Amino acid sequence: MNPWQVVRQGVFAVWCIACLAAEAAPVALVGGTVWTGAGAPIPNAVVLMEGEYITAVGPIATTPLPPDTEVVSSEGMTVLPGLVDLAVQTWRLGHGDPPRADPLLRPLAARVIAPWVLANTVSAGVTRVVDLDSPLASGLALRERVAGHRLPGPQVKVAGPVFRWDADGEAVAGVRKALEEGVDVVVVDAPEEWPAADLVAVVTASHAAGRRVWARLRWGAGLVPALLAEVDAIIGLGLDTAPTWSPEALAAVRSRAAAGRPVAWLPQLAPLATRARWEQDAEALDSPEVFRGLPTLLAQDLRASWTPYSAAQSPADAALRAPAAGARVSALREAGAVVLAGSGAGSPALPHALALREELFALVRQGGLTPPEALRAATVDAAAALGAEAALAPGARADVIAVRGPVLEDIGALRDIAVVFAAGRRVK
Repeated sequence: MNPWQVVRQGVFAVWCIACLAAEAAPVALVGGTVWTGAGAPIPNAVVLMEGEYITAVGPIATTPLPPDTEVVSSEGMTVLPGLVDLAVQTWRLGHGDPPRADPLLRPLAARVIAPWVLANTVSAGVTRVVDLDSPLASGLALRERVAGHRLPGPQVKVAGPVFRWDADGEAVAGVRKALEEGVDVVVVDAPEEWPAADLVAVVTASHAAGRRVWARLRWGAGLVPALLAEVDAIIGLGLDTAPTWSPEALAAVRSRAAAGRPVAWLPQLAPLATRARWEQDAEALDSPEVFRGLPTLLAQDLRASWTPYSAAQSPADAALRAPAAGARVSALREAGAVVLAGSGAGSPALPHALALREELFALVRQGGLTPPEALRAATVDAAAALGAEAALAPGARADVIAVRGPVLEDIGALRDIAVVFAAGRRVK
């Protein structure tokens, strides 16, 4: 190859790179009220995105846009970080009869169910999820497919199966294997059933690998041993029906808060709260967004599993637990716990299109959070539980949604999400 050919190829390569850069023109949401997740809302503001990242946030008057910027109007809307759901089952659909449906859905999970779930989830404004209580191999594959832009959807973090203690030591060995395979979060079930040494071994191994450990409560009695073992977050309310927690549990939560390490907690109110709501009016389950794009036979079977709604599987002791749920949330918050959003999407009669917003509705209505507090639970605080950043700021990943209406005053406005960007790509 002579020198001129080298020069021509070099010029051609530079031209191609320039073409690719030109295709990725900046995009700006302009005109709405921007809530960054940190600080006061900014009226008449701009969020500028280039590629996968945010490059500027601020008032229109002081935030210039590059001349080739694509402008997306957000007038009359509230612009905020993309939502984060820390507890999603990607291979389930919210079918009302899991014992019958699970054997049928599992073979379809990787090629049909999970891709549809991710597309449905991101259209609902959820731009990050933790794949929880799902087969590890499929979760790892989903994570890579989304990261490689081979599958549209939210960023996926993988928790995989929930580990339950057994006398043979297989649970501890299973955790070590999951860490080797690349799990992002380790979740253990019923910490009160684990010998203290085994629970500490799981936490120690996970922390050494740079991974976090969450404990899912079966009973409130599991809270103290979980915190003594230094788990990073707690999931659920437990099956207790009392409106408060034991004095020992509240003392343990206060101790962590006093030490500057407040307990991160996913109450998972949505399964209980929606049960009460759907019993009065289950029309929301017929919403087109619940079924959009789902193969017809699966959609028909899913709808039939909720009709009549009374036939759908209920959370254990739902009628007894629901009245105390709000008080249990308030008690742990007063002790210093930081509430995070994890909906349990995919649980019976809890479809992905509705799950996270129903969790936030319940956190406000039953849990006593204000709308901004609930939104923090599903944005910046939830991301922090994964060691990530979610606030809208230069350099942050461009996960941005725009909601019609004053969602900071009325959490119900989340029903009308007009615009969704995930990693700078517009999906709605």
